Amino acid sequence: MTSHPAEQWRELCKAFAPYADRINRNSSVHINSQELRGETRSVAQLYFRGMRHILQQLSLAELAEPLSMHFEALIALSEGRNATSSYKKHAKAIRRLIPKVTSQIEIQGGSPQNAVSSSENDQKILATLLDLVPSAALSYEQALRDMAQTDRISWRGAAHELREALREVLDRFASPVDMEKAGIRKEKNQRGDETYTMKQKVRFILKNREYNTTESTVPENAVNLVEEVIASMTRSTYDRGSLSAHQERGNKECQQLKRYVDVVLHELLQL
Repeated sequence: MTSHPAEQWRELCKAFAPYADRINRNSSVHINSQELRGETRSVAQLYFRGMRHILQQLSLAELAEPLSMHFEALIALSEGRNATSSYKKHAKAIRRLIPKVTSQIEIQGGSPQNAVSSSENDQKILATLLDLVPSAALSYEQALRDMAQTDRISWRGAAHELREALREVLDRFASPVDMEKAGIRKEKNQRGDETYTMKQKVRFILKNREYNTTESTVPENAVNLVEEVIASMTRSTYDRGSLSAHQERGNKECQQLKRYVDVVLHELLQL
């Protein structure tokens, strides 16, 4: 691990997110898998061997204390045959603390180039994603980090991270199996492949939640605009003579894209 606090924290989050996702998807009454119990200990050790001390050095004891309690509980659970629900309870508590820790580390120990947006709206979306779709949370957080780097040459990476976060959330609430059972026919994309479009998925989700046509219009239009902006950014080219103009345009397009993505996420996550 790198010695930079923000980098160490990101390493821990990258290990914790897929681990917590596996715990949440586990439908057994008890965690019997030696592999999963070993992963529990490994993730907890990442915290105790580095991050706890760093948080204390940054005067973040009020966050280190509950994190330590929950990671200690997970280690204790991993030592025997214990209820899956207990694992889920502590993993959920850690997830809820992650956005707070991220913000504080960036404020106290991160550089401006690597800062994550600390707006209430962004943190609310990030915290909810961590609870429901951890893989989407990683993409969304990466997009926030990329967009904080104002000297970027290309914004395509941030744009695709935003789209990936939205795609994973849509897949979470509108799986191909569910849509097929509902009798929804696939449509052809720009490449001519038959697939379920993001607009179809949004409509399917909101219809199941008993939204009327008027209520679903805004998120449906927003998801269409997401695809249009992504397509525009993918097609765009530039030469050395227009580099600064390309950077400015890319920045504006990415900011606009994020607004559209946030509109859809607010509806899907019921924020």
